[in-house]
Amino acid sequence: MDNYCDESSVEIIKAFQENITCQTLTQPQRQNFYLILYNLLNKSSKKISTDFPSDYMYSLISGMDSESDPRNLLFLFSFLPKAFTEIPLKHLTEEAFAVLECYFPVDFTPVAEKGNISREDLAQGLEACLVANPAFAEYCIPVICDKMESSLKVAQMDSLRLIISGSRSWNIEHVNPFIKRLWYSIKDVLIPGNDQEVALLAGEALTSLLGAFSTAALSDGSTESLKFLLESIISTTHGYLSNPSLSLFFPTLRLLHNVIAVSSTTAIFILPKILPQLLALLEINSDQTDVILKALSPILVSSVKFECWESDTCQEHLYKLLPIILKNIEDDKCRGSAFACLTAILNKIPNDRRLSLYAAIPTIICSESFHSCREEFSKFIRKLSEEYTLEVENNLICTFKISDEFNANKVKNYLEVLTWAIDYPLLTEAGGKVLLSHIIMKELASWRSDVIFVLREYVNKTDVNVLRSLSSVCGFPEKLLCFYFEHIAKEDEIESVADIVMKIVQTLDIGEQRAIFKSGLELFNKSISTNDSSCNQMVLLEGLACGLRKEVEIENFLELSTNLIEYSITARSNVAQESAARLLAVFINKLTNESELDKILELAKSKMETNLNRSSVRLSAWITKSLILRGYYPACDDWLVELFNLVPNSVYGMDAADCVCLLLKECPYLSEANHCSIGLLYKQRIFQKINLLISQDGTPKKSSSLAVAHMLKYSPTILVLGVINELTGMMVHCLESDDSSIALAILETLSSLLEAGVDVLGTLAETFIPRFILLAQTSSYMDVRKEALNCIYLYGKYDSMDMLPYKNKVLAGLQKCLDDKKRLVRQSAVKARTRWFLI
Repeated sequence: MDNYCDESSVEIIKAFQENITCQTLTQPQRQNFYLILYNLLNKSSKKISTDFPSDYMYSLISGMDSESDPRNLLFLFSFLPKAFTEIPLKHLTEEAFAVLECYFPVDFTPVAEKGNISREDLAQGLEACLVANPAFAEYCIPVICDKMESSLKVAQMDSLRLIISGSRSWNIEHVNPFIKRLWYSIKDVLIPGNDQEVALLAGEALTSLLGAFSTAALSDGSTESLKFLLESIISTTHGYLSNPSLSLFFPTLRLLHNVIAVSSTTAIFILPKILPQLLALLEINSDQTDVILKALSPILVSSVKFECWESDTCQEHLYKLLPIILKNIEDDKCRGSAFACLTAILNKIPNDRRLSLYAAIPTIICSESFHSCREEFSKFIRKLSEEYTLEVENNLICTFKISDEFNANKVKNYLEVLTWAIDYPLLTEAGGKVLLSHIIMKELASWRSDVIFVLREYVNKTDVNVLRSLSSVCGFPEKLLCFYFEHIAKEDEIESVADIVMKIVQTLDIGEQRAIFKSGLELFNKSISTNDSSCNQMVLLEGLACGLRKEVEIENFLELSTNLIEYSITARSNVAQESAARLLAVFINKLTNESELDKILELAKSKMETNLNRSSVRLSAWITKSLILRGYYPACDDWLVELFNLVPNSVYGMDAADCVCLLLKECPYLSEANHCSIGLLYKQRIFQKINLLISQDGTPKKSSSLAVAHMLKYSPTILVLGVINELTGMMVHCLESDDSSIALAILETLSSLLEAGVDVLGTLAETFIPRFILLAQTSSYMDVRKEALNCIYLYGKYDSMDMLPYKNKVLAGLQKCLDDKKRLVRQSAVKARTRWFLI
C-alpha cells in the first residue's frame, strides 16, 4: 500500500463499512482485511486520529468481533496496542474492551495446521492489548476479580499478570474504586498460598499495585486506598509472625520484605508494625534465631535504602535490633545470618561497636563454623574494606599474624580473609606486602606452601585490575621469582608460584612485561649456573614467559630457544623437560619472524633425529600442536605426519600415541589468555590425518589402537560421526584390547555419542551390546566395567522396538554384575537393569 494518499484512507474505511462483513470471509481474506487496517494505521495514523477516529475504530472492532483463528488473532494483538494508544476511542471504549474480553483468559490448544503458535503467545498479545489504553481499567479490573475466583490456575495466573502490567499504565483514579475488591482477590491466593507459583505471582501483583500508589501523585481517596492496602497486609500477616515454626512464617516475611522494598512510604509504614514482633521472637526463641535473622537481612537492606533509621517511627526499633545482631556473632549457629544483617546495616553501626568487631575476627577465623558462615563473612569484610579502608588497614591487615599454634586449615582461613580485603584497590598494596612477608620470612617457612596455595586460588579468580596492582604496587612477580630462584621448594609449590606469576604477567602491558622478563631471565641464567637442579628454574621461567605478548622482543632469542630444545630432551627431570618443551611451543606460536622460526624448527628436528627418545617425541608433539594452533602451513602438516608415523614404532609407538591426546586437549599454556594464536578448526585438521593411524594390513598394533581411541575421544562429535561406520572394526578391536586405557577411551567416546542419541549407533547395537556386557562382566578395571554399564544403560533409552530383541540377553548379562565387588559398579548395574526392564 505505497501508492495512495492520506485522503484515500477515508474512502477505504467507508468502503469497508458499506460493502464488507468480515465474519463471512475466509481466514486468508480476513487476514488481508486486518493487514489493510494495519497499513492504514502505520501510514495515516495522524489523519485517522484527527478526521475519522471513530470510523476506523468501528471498522477494526466490528471486523475482529468473533475472530477465532489463532493466526489472525496473533496478528491483531500485534498492532491493536498501537491503535488503542494513538487513535482516540471516545464512545467506543467499552465496545473495544468487550471485543477483547471474550478471549480472556486465553483457552487455546496449539494446532500444527494453524502455525507454530502457543497459548503463551496469544496470552501475552492479549495482555498488551488490555493494558494499552488507561481507560480500559474500569472495565478490566472487575473482569480480573471475577477470573481470580476461578479454580483454574491459568485464569488466576493470567489475571495476576494483567494486574502487574496494568499497574504500570493504569491511572490511579481508575484503580482506586476497585482497590478493596482487588485486595480480597489477591489475598485469597496469596495467603495461605496453596499453589506456590500462584502465590509468588500474587505477591508480585500486590507490590506492583503498591508501587503504582507509592509513586503517583495521590488524591485524598488514593491515600486512603494505599493506607487500606497496607493495613490489610499487616492485619492479614500478623498472626503468621507469631511463631517461626509455622509453615507460613517465612513466606509471610518474604511478602512483607517485598512490600517494604516498594518505597519509603511502605517501608516506614510496615517496619514499626512488624519489628516489635520480630524483636520479641529473637529474645524468646533462641532455637529459631538463625532463620529469623536470615529472613530479616533483606528487610534491613531496604530499611537503609529508604532511610528508615532516621524515621521517628522506625528508629527506636531498629536500634534495639542492633545489639541482638552483634550478640549473635558469638553464636556458631547464627554467625552467618548475623553477618548478613551487619553487612546490610554497616553504616548504621556506632564506631565503638564496629571497632570491637575486629577483635572477634581471629576467633571467627579459628572456629569450626568458619566455613558455614564463610560466604556472608566475606561479604561483610569486602564491604567493610570499601567503606572503612583506613580502619581495615590498621585493625586487620597490619595486625595480621599467623601463629605457630595454627593448623593448616586455620592458616588458609586467615589468608583467605586477607585476600578478601585485598580485593579493594586501596588495600592491595598493604595486603600484598603482608602476603609477601609471609612467603619470605624464615620464621613462617613451615606455612609458605599454604600461603602460595591460597594466593594461587586468589589470582585465578580475582579481577584483572587487582592483578595489575599486585605487580605495579607490590612487585609480586619480581619478588616471588627472586625468592624462589634462590630457594629450593617442593615441586607443587614451584608450579603454584609459576602459575601465579603467569596469571599476573599476562595482564600487564608490553613495557611492564619487557622489564619483568629481562630481570627474570637474568635471575634464571644466574641460578642455572650455580644450581645443579634446573627443574625449579625451568618451571619458573615458563611461568614468567608464557604470558608475554607477541610484541615483547626477547634478546638472544635464538640462543634461548636452542637451550630450551636442549633442556626438553636432555634435562634430568621429566618436569623440566616438559616445561621446556611447553615454553618452546609457546614461543613458536607467538614468533612473528618466520625466518627465525624456520631456523628453530630445523634445530629442533636435527636434535630430535640424533636423540630419538621419549622426551624428543613429547617435544615433537608440543611443536606440532603449536604450529597447528598458529596455522603455520605447510610445516604443521609435515610435523603432524612425522609424529603419526612414529605411532607404529615398536619402541616409541605408545609415547607417540599418548601425544595424540596432547594434540587435541585444551592447554592452559597455549591459550588466548597467554596471547597465543588459536586457529579455527584446528582439531579438524588433525582429524584429517586419522587414516595414518589405521593399519592397512591385518590387526592394528596396540599403539595405533590407543592413538585412534584418543583421537575419537577428544575430537568433535560431528567428525566422529562421519567415520564411525569405517572405524567400527577398529573400535571393536579397541574394546577387546587388554589395555584398560584403550578400552576406556573408546567406551567414553561411545557413551557421549549414545547420550546424544546418535541414530547410527542404534543400527550397530548388535555389534556393541555383547561387547559391553562382556567388559562389564570380565574386565579387571572398575572404571571400564562402570563405563560399559553406562553404555548399556544409554542403549536402553533408544527406541524400544529396536532394542527389544536384545532385552533378554542384556538382562541375563547384567545379573552377574549385580554381585560386583565394587559398590559403584553395582549401582550402575542396577540403573542399567532398571532401564532395560522398562523396554
